[in-house]
Parts: sequence; C-alpha cells; structure tokens
Amino acid sequence: MNRAATPVEPDISGSAVEPEAEEAVSAGMTARLVGLAAAILSVLVLVGCGEPGSSTPPLTLAGTTWRALSVAGRSPVADREPTISFDVDRVRGSGGCNQFGGSYSYVADVLVFGELTMTLMGCPEPIGSIEAAFVATLTALKGATIDDSGRLVLDGPVGQVLLVRAS
Repeated sequence: MNRAATPVEPDISGSAVEPEAEEAVSAGMTARLVGLAAAILSVLVLVGCGEPGSSTPPLTLAGTTWRALSVAGRSPVADREPTISFDVDRVRGSGGCNQFGGSYSYVADVLVFGELTMTLMGCPEPIGSIEAAFVATLTALKGATIDDSGRLVLDGPVGQVLLVRAS
C-alpha cells in the first residue's frame, strides 16, 4: 500500500506535530474557550440577579442593611423600625428597642441564623410586641426570599416580616 507522506511541522517545544492533530487541538481549545466564556457570562448574569424586578435571590446578603416595613402585618413605630445588617458571616441589628447580633449563613438561597444574643431592656408598647414578633421570626425562621420589588421577606411562626434596603 503506497500512501503519501503527511508533512510534519515542529511545534514550539520542538517535537513533531501532525497538521490534523494541530487542528484537533485548536478545535478543542476553541470549544474550551467558548465554554469558559459561557460560564463567565452565566456568573455575570447571576451576580446581577436579586435586584428589584427579579424573583431570583441574590448570591449573598453580605454588605446589606434592611429596615422593616411590616412585622406580622403590623407597621413598626416610625424611627423604631427593626433593622438587620449582614456582614460576611455575622448579623447585627435592632428589634426597635434592643440590639442583637450573632452568626448566620446564606448558602444555596437558604438563610439560617445561628445563636443570636440580645440586650434585654424593657420596651414600651407597641414597640415591645413588634420586637417580640421580629425576634420570633429570626429565631424560628421558616423561609426567606427576595420578592419582585427587591424586598426581603422573612417567614416566621407569627407571620411575615417585610424589609426594604436601608438607605
């Protein structure tokens, strides 16, 4: 069988590479670059999620601060609204009267609070009962979502806590 010889070209390292093999390597690299570009684009799209108008949860709560609009269907007293601020793995805030802090995790869109510590001052009504409902929600959280308006919604044993980003 008489077959024409295929020219062999040296590669950068000085070893011989057949043109067909070089084309296959080039095609493989192109496919990997396209895959990498798609992965980067997906990450960029996900990072932008969680903003108002999107029902997709954010990738992180770190660096955000929220103020309660309602607690179990009740409006908090002006300037005494419960608040919550998230750092990388710590949370702190106010129930409207007392301060609290502790740990939390937010992984795969699941928010879980660790042990929370809190000051124990007596609070006048209705601040005291609103704070009690807020704290009950944090300590027995059933679910957390970001709604289409960008509000953080916490579901607890006494109802929902609806929070907006603090300015």
